[in-house]
Amino acid sequence: MNFDSPLLQNQNQNLLCFPQNSFSNFSRKIEDFVNFFNDDINFNNDSQSQTKESLISKQFNISIHPPKAPDIKEVIWRPPYVTLVKCNSDGASTLTSLACGGIFRNHNAELLCCFAENTGLNTTYFAELCGAMKAVEIAADNN
Repeated sequence: MNFDSPLLQNQNQNLLCFPQNSFSNFSRKIEDFVNFFNDDINFNNDSQSQTKESLISKQFNISIHPPKAPDIKEVIWRPPYVTLVKCNSDGASTLTSLACGGIFRNHNAELLCCFAENTGLNTTYFAELCGAMKAVEIAADNN
């Protein structure tokens, strides 16, 4: 595998690889993107329409039960040493499918490569193991 090719695909997986300098302006581009949308959105009359909707809901005895917010855990990513590349991989499952994925980053947190793969039907532990094994395969192919 070559980290210079932008996208490699096969039937069950997607693998994105980027040169190290591809994301030097990434944070600036995200900021421009957010500012672009914030400039076009008008929040002035939004509260009035929400109040009207709330009154209408009460008149029809509609009770609104928003879902409880999930517990949020802070995760601190620690970069690898200057000469190393770090891969974070994970697996996830629903009732109908399993998948795994991983992200390779350098010491500047620049994206070098990432992958995602459908692992079929099995357990979450199987999906996590597939993600770890795929990360090792990619690392071995690029060593």
